Amino acid sequence: EKIAPKQKILRRDLSSSAQGAQAYVTVEGGNTFTEDSKLGVQVNVIEAGSVFGEVALLSDAPRSASIKCLEDCEFVAVKASTFRKVLAEFTDVARACGVLQSVDTFNRLEERTPGIIHTLAKTAEFSKEAKGQVIFRQGDPGKGCFMLVKGQVTVHVRKGAK
Repeated sequence: EKIAPKQKILRRDLSSSAQGAQAYVTVEGGNTFTEDSKLGVQVNVIEAGSVFGEVALLSDAPRSASIKCLEDCEFVAVKASTFRKVLAEFTDVARACGVLQSVDTFNRLEERTPGIIHTLAKTAEFSKEAKGQVIFRQGDPGKGCFMLVKGQVTVHVRKGAK
């Protein structure tokens, strides 16, 4: 997305629809970081390679400053929905790695096949189940395994069943 010199690209807007819409990464050129809804005084200059706009995405708050191009600029824009989705997925992967690393079976697999815990963690899904929910029944095909993160489950075996 190319922006002309001195074109205001982000503005403080207290309407909920404008809160944290995108984060920008400067690719080339410089940008002026300014306070106040009427641009106000210049308080900083942001150079290429810097990120701005991420605070509103992380805090779901209105923009705290205005940004105006000091010269022709090019940006990599990340939509809020994409940012939050990737952040959540990354957090889940890190959490799943921690759970898998706490299990001896997976640690032995990791010793033989380095990287397997991270690979499995990328495909893992966290779920919550209510008290009384049956996770699987004796005789069901083995389509997955489960690592209990919180709570307790009971194990039941029918006599004579295979």
